[in-house]
Amino acid sequence: MHEPDKASHAYPAFTLSPEAELLIPRLLQRETFPEGQPGLTELVKLDVAVLESYSGRYVLGDPAHARRTHHAAERAAVAHHLERMAQLDSVFASMESTAVLDAGGIEFLPNADAANAIFAQSLASATSHVFTAQPIPRPVSNLKISSERDIENLKRGVTQRTIYHETARFRHPEQEYAKAVSAHGAQVRTLAGEFIRIVLVDGTIAVISDYRDDPPNAQIGFKVTHPGMLALLAAVFTHQWERASPWMGERSRITEDTITTQRSRAILRKLEGGRNLKQIASDTGYSLSTVNKDMAELYGATGCTSLFQLGAWWNSSDERKLD
Repeated sequence: MHEPDKASHAYPAFTLSPEAELLIPRLLQRETFPEGQPGLTELVKLDVAVLESYSGRYVLGDPAHARRTHHAAERAAVAHHLERMAQLDSVFASMESTAVLDAGGIEFLPNADAANAIFAQSLASATSHVFTAQPIPRPVSNLKISSERDIENLKRGVTQRTIYHETARFRHPEQEYAKAVSAHGAQVRTLAGEFIRIVLVDGTIAVISDYRDDPPNAQIGFKVTHPGMLALLAAVFTHQWERASPWMGERSRITEDTITTQRSRAILRKLEGGRNLKQIASDTGYSLSTVNKDMAELYGATGCTSLFQLGAWWNSSDERKLD
C-alpha cells in the first residue's frame, strides 16, 4: 500500500478492494480471521487488523492510532521528497549555469579570466582575420598588450578591423592604440550609441559577452564555434562596421558652442535606441521632469519642432562623438 510505483514514481491511492471493505464491519463486530482471508492483507498493511499472538488470528487494531501512524509516515515522505527536489534544483542549476555545450558549438565562459584566456589563444592562432567590436573602454594595460599582439598579427598578414565607441576619440590610450595599429594596416572605426561586443577570428571562433541580462555582463560570456551562429555574428559585426566612422587615432575636441550636455547626450542615445521618455527616466535614474526639461532645451537650442527632426539633427551632429 505504501510502496511507490517504480515505473511512474507515483504512489498508489489509498483504496481498498471490495473484499477488504467487507471485512471492516466484521472486524468492528470483534470477529477474528485466519491468515489468508481475502482482503485481510490490505487491512494488515494499514494496521487496521493486527495479529493476536495467543490465538494466531487477526483482530481489530486501533484505527485512530493507525491513522496517526500513517499520517506521520506520509508527512515524513513529503519532507523527504521536498529535500530531494531541493537537491535536484541545486544539481541542475549548477549544470545550467556552467554547462559546456560542445555539441552545439557554444561553450560558457564563467569569468573574465576564462574569457581572456580564450580570447588570447584565439588571437594568437589567427591566420586570416580578426574582427572586434568593443563598446566599453578597455583597461590601459590590456591596450598595451593588445597593441603589441595585434601588430605582430598584422605583420603576419592577418586582416584586422576594430570598432570602438565614439568616446574613445577623447581618451589618450585608445588614441595611441588606434595610431599604432593603423600604421601597420589595421582598420579602426568608432560607433556612437550602443552596439554588441563581438570578437571574431578567422570565421571559425567567436567570443561574445553574456547578453542574457540587461545590461550585458562583460565579465562572463560564450565561446562560439557553431557555423550558423558564426555566420549570424559576422553579419551583426558587418552591420555595425558599416555604420561606424573611420578613425586613425586623431584627437577630437569639444568646441565652445556645444549644444548638448553629457546628460542630454545620454537621453538622445536612449531615444535612438527606441526608448520613450518614461523608460529613459527609469533607465538613467533621472526624474521624468528632468528628462522633459532637457528635451525642451534641446528643441530650443537646435530649432527642431519634432522628435523626427531632433533625431535627424542628432544623427548628423558631431556632438554624438562626445561623451
